[in-house]
Parts: sequence; structure tokens; C-alpha cells
Amino acid sequence: MKRKSQIREEDILSKKVSQVVNYLGDGKLRDGNETSARFRSFLANQVPDSNHLAKYLDECLRTTFDGSGLVLQDVVNEIGKRLGFEVQHGRYRGTAKELGWDGIWKAQERSFVIEVKTTTTYPINLGTLTKYKNELIEKKIIDQNKSSILIVAGRDDTGNIEEQIRGSRNAWDTRIISCEALLNLLRVKETLSGVRETLLKIQKVLQPLEYTRLDGIVAMLFNTSEEIRARDFEEDDAKEGGVGAQTKRRPVSYYQECVERIQKKLHLPLVKEGRCAYANEEKGVRILCIVSKAYGDSGFWFAFHPTQREYLAQAKSSFVALGCGSANDILFIPSKKFEEYLEKMDKTVREDRYYWHVRVWKKDGHFFLYYSPPKGMNITEYILQ
Repeated sequence: MKRKSQIREEDILSKKVSQVVNYLGDGKLRDGNETSARFRSFLANQVPDSNHLAKYLDECLRTTFDGSGLVLQDVVNEIGKRLGFEVQHGRYRGTAKELGWDGIWKAQERSFVIEVKTTTTYPINLGTLTKYKNELIEKKIIDQNKSSILIVAGRDDTGNIEEQIRGSRNAWDTRIISCEALLNLLRVKETLSGVRETLLKIQKVLQPLEYTRLDGIVAMLFNTSEEIRARDFEEDDAKEGGVGAQTKRRPVSYYQECVERIQKKLHLPLVKEGRCAYANEEKGVRILCIVSKAYGDSGFWFAFHPTQREYLAQAKSSFVALGCGSANDILFIPSKKFEEYLEKMDKTVREDRYYWHVRVWKKDGHFFLYYSPPKGMNITEYILQ
């Protein structure tokens, strides 16, 4: 491995997680030390998406290195943060005076006492987990009637512990989820555009549920598929009445190239928060990046949703990035300025949703925003340089 001074900051994401820990400090994760603080900050602010977190989880579970279980604990807690929970890190190692729970995840409706296990092949002391929960209730850190235990298992071999839980007093308030399933929930969040709504649904899935009635789970699956279908409806609108109406619809997929350019422009790493939502929460910056292929020779069409408007409004600083045909042409518009144009744009209203049509035209190297009544406003000044 290169000496720490030789590793460029932009190269750190290509390293193994064990190398990252070594680079960020003395290579040892300890309760309250600088390496731990820097590693958790790195996970929160520099790791862009679930793909990188998946790589770190895989390394922790497939290889043995010093502190792999502690790294696993921090990565799992980072996934909890990205699922919208308020996360309180636990200790790496419990003491006589300090409880040994791995994390506390709090949501509006419920709190979870987190226990991270590389494997559940061997019995878990459920009495110890109950003790953690009860002491946290006594200290008023969590609410007795709105709290439960969530065991996050590194591998899928959970049969033994499932039987152990079913035959115990913990059957109602303890649940198990694998790291892979937890990652899949994060991937769902990254796929959908309604960040807040998706988080609320996901948080509810992790709660102890009465499985006699399956309506809640079916509703989440249905709503997820409906949002994916909604994208097709929106693009069909562009075909029917937007620019380039006769152009055959083809998917566009240059989001990542756009985000890379925006990161360089802002000199900030961005974390993927939704299908087209990116943020650096440490700096209070949020970006909505939406892209379009060219309709006809030089027309571009985008859908803008109320949930996206709300997402941007909650940030200290936010921007709408419109990718026009490729990552070479990105209109990077401050949200406050974009708001001035919004109500003049055409809107599609359906029974269960509505959204605005954002139409852009490129002519002689200039970019124009079109709205009703038909009019073009030169917005070339916002092209990302």
C-alpha cells in the first residue's frame, strides 16, 4: 500500500475499506478516537452511493482483517442514516459502566436498538439485548411503547436465531434483517424520486409488523412499481405534446457523468439520496440532477415534481441541474431562480400526482427555457463551465 501522504484524496474510494481506515488515522477504530470520527465522517460525506457501501460490507464479511467487525458496525449505522433514521452510534466494546449496544436508530414512529452480527450461526444472548433495551428505556433515551430490537446479520444463515427468537419472550419486539436486505432497501430509496415518502415506507417495513394482514407490505411494493411506471407516463407526455413529439423514446443514463462534473465545479463530494437527488449534508447543499435526450434536433424535456421542489427547499443551498443531451451541456440553476420560472411552465395533473414540464431549446449555441404562453427565455448564463 502507498504511504498515506502518497494517496490522492480522489483515489481513496478505490481502496479497500481496511486501507481507508489506515489512511484516515492510525488504523485502529476505538471508542472516541480520531480514527473512528474521521472514518464515520468519510462514510457520511464522501461515499457516494450504495454500491460503495456494498463493497465495504462484502470485504468485512468475506475477509478477516483487524477490526472488521467494528467497520461492519459503522457501515451498517451509515446505511441507517441514509434510510432517514437519526442514528446514535453505540460503543465498539461495552464496559461495566457503558452499555454495549451497537446503535440506536430513531424515526418518527419508532426507535430501534441495533445489534450487528457478522454471523448468527451461534446463539445470541437475547437476554443481553433485552437488558440494553430496558436500560435505555429507564434512561428515557427510547420510549417503551415505541421501541424494538433489530438484529442486522452479516450473512443469510439466520435460521437458528429465528427459531431462538420465536421461542422466546422477544418474539414480538425483535426482528432480523440481513446486510444484503438492508442494502436493498437503500437501493430502493436511491431508485425512487420521492425521498421523504420512500423513507417513511422503508422505516415502517423494519418495524415489528402483524403479518396476519399483509396490506402494508403489498402497498409498499405497489407504490414502488407505480412510481417506476409514472416515469413512462411522463415521457409519453413528451412524445404526445412536448418538443420532438414524434421521436422514439430511448432511456438516457448519463447521470453519473453530470454528477462528476458538478462535484468538480463545487469542489464537494455528493452522496446519492434518491433517483436524481444528491447532497452534501455537511455543507447543507442539495442538487436535483435530471437529464434528457435530444428530442428532434435540439429540444430537451424534463419533469419536475412537487416532492423534488420540497427536497430542494429544505437545504441551505440548492440547485437544479438539467442535463441537455449529454454531460457536456448542463444547465446549473440555483433553486431560487428556478422557482421564479416554475409557475409559468405547463403542468400535467393526474388523479394521484402532478408535475411541471420543463422545456429547453438549444439554438446557435444558446439555451432557451420555454413556458406558457409560448415564450423563450435565454438561460445560457447557467451553463456549467
